[in-house]
Amino acid sequence: MKNFTADINEFLATIKELLSSESQNTSVNNGKTSSAVFKDFKFCLTNYSSKEVSELMLESNQRPAKNSKVVLVQKEDLLKHLEKEDISLNDESMEETEGTLGDSIRNEGEDSSLRDPVSVDEARYLLSIHNLCTNPNRSLTLDKSTELTVPDMLVICDGKDNENIAVMGCSSVKAGSGDHRGQWSPGVSVTTVSCFGPVTSKSSLLTVDQVIQQSGSLANKESVSTTAFAQYEIVGMSYHEVSMLDVASQTHTSVTMDCSWDNVKGMLERPHSAMCNVHVCAVAGDMRSAAHSMYRELATLVGFTEGLKTEELEWNTKESSKESVEEAVARLIEKEKQGPQRKPEPKPQTPIQDGETDLDSLLRCYVIPERQDLYFSESLWTTLWSTATCYDDFIRAFSLVFSELRKGELQPIVHGDNQSTLAKMIRASYQQEMNKINIEGVDNLTMLVEIGLDKLRRDYTNFFIASELTTLNQLQWYVKTSESCGIIEQVSRLRALHNVLEVAVVSVTSLKLPPEHRRSLVRSALIYYQSHPEDDCHTFSQPVEATILQPLYTSYQPSVWRLNVKGNAGTCSSYQLSVKQPLQHVIGINPDMSMGDLTSGETFCYHVAHSRENTVSFL
Repeated sequence: MKNFTADINEFLATIKELLSSESQNTSVNNGKTSSAVFKDFKFCLTNYSSKEVSELMLESNQRPAKNSKVVLVQKEDLLKHLEKEDISLNDESMEETEGTLGDSIRNEGEDSSLRDPVSVDEARYLLSIHNLCTNPNRSLTLDKSTELTVPDMLVICDGKDNENIAVMGCSSVKAGSGDHRGQWSPGVSVTTVSCFGPVTSKSSLLTVDQVIQQSGSLANKESVSTTAFAQYEIVGMSYHEVSMLDVASQTHTSVTMDCSWDNVKGMLERPHSAMCNVHVCAVAGDMRSAAHSMYRELATLVGFTEGLKTEELEWNTKESSKESVEEAVARLIEKEKQGPQRKPEPKPQTPIQDGETDLDSLLRCYVIPERQDLYFSESLWTTLWSTATCYDDFIRAFSLVFSELRKGELQPIVHGDNQSTLAKMIRASYQQEMNKINIEGVDNLTMLVEIGLDKLRRDYTNFFIASELTTLNQLQWYVKTSESCGIIEQVSRLRALHNVLEVAVVSVTSLKLPPEHRRSLVRSALIYYQSHPEDDCHTFSQPVEATILQPLYTSYQPSVWRLNVKGNAGTCSSYQLSVKQPLQHVIGINPDMSMGDLTSGETFCYHVAHSRENTVSFL
């Protein structure tokens, strides 16, 4: 008993240290996670609203208000702890190293992949101490100087017991608190989360009645409320190409849909009378996007723009045409000399890209049809960006164009908004007033970037206006061409506009949303990227009527399906099925087994997580 009392006092001292550290971090607003060590365990203080707690609690609504704090408990890595102590004894010249390593140790609690779980017996012991410290009726003789309000606690377990418990937690319950507990005396709410699987048969699952029964609510079933949550991955599992714009990000397009509804009758039932939301994270560079050909063109322009700063360029090494660049430009000039009455040539189809099917190519052309009304400068850009393989190709191409302009034999039309150097030269050639220009230096590359910018601005504007997704006025910030907006800034804004395009394309190809919902998503993206132009991985969410999404949730199997049960006797539980392993720290579960094609109704493979909460009064 003496040792147990000493453990309680040491526990309270550790909590006091943890709260003091949190107070200091909050005062300086450094964003660090507060942590402390109790025996062989690491305590980290975080918010109930944090991503990690949300994952551990299966995204359930069992958590208190978002501002509440909770202590996360896992095994302390003694090697790192000793390493930290050794560093603190080093000479002052090592202060910078100490700070770096110390920060990495203190911030470990923020990375769920670093979890080091404890055994269930150890978890029960810790929670027993916690409950004694929160019991207002305790009669133990404690160190009064350490008495304080103890936060709730969640212990990360290894799942090696018979019940496969992965998380155990407890929180204090005040008299009469809780919207579903009624007039309760002070007590404690105990939560356990068990994980197992994957299971490959529906017969291995509990029924809705069995989940209610295990929550202790079957005796008064009329007072039990059931809700379901289902998430569907519309795009994500089949999109394995990473972003070419930022290879380090290792991200890809993700489109999910979630539905919530009441009065659940059966496991894995389809939504009915549901509230639905769609979530779109459209990443530029996904090779299966219908906008990928425009992305490749934009990425080439971005590369040329970088060349203005570094004077280094990466060239297209693939042979895209049998004729040379000079021959292609000469043919373009001869077509232009025929004037506006020339017989239009059939536009060659964009070649099918690697890994793309005929259907993919057809979809791409349907969603974003290529413009046929190209001006001469736009056609010149199209020829150069796709076929040039060295800097000399640019020089020969522009030399040929300027030679024809000086002769007066080439007088192409330029639109009024085109203020590029080439457009000004063309206008001057009408009056035989062309100035000499250096086409062997950076001017050559600047001219190329200018005509590429002009062409792509018209491409994007044409798509959004023709699709009736927005107005020209709403696009002004993205297509601004004034002198106050430099050429590099103009390219940056065009990249942001491409992100908006990716969102619009997904709303058509994957979600098949009606026009009003597409416009709403596009408006949200236009507003967001105007203030966050560099964030190309943002997720946009929008509520959508269930009837609109019915073809999707009747065609796909859910990637996550969760039943939540609430009773009026202080009980709450959830039963979750998920394609992916719900808690990565549990050993012995095969995370690589997956359902595969979620559009197939024949495959079945789910991981199971069962969360149960019960409230008991203090003695």
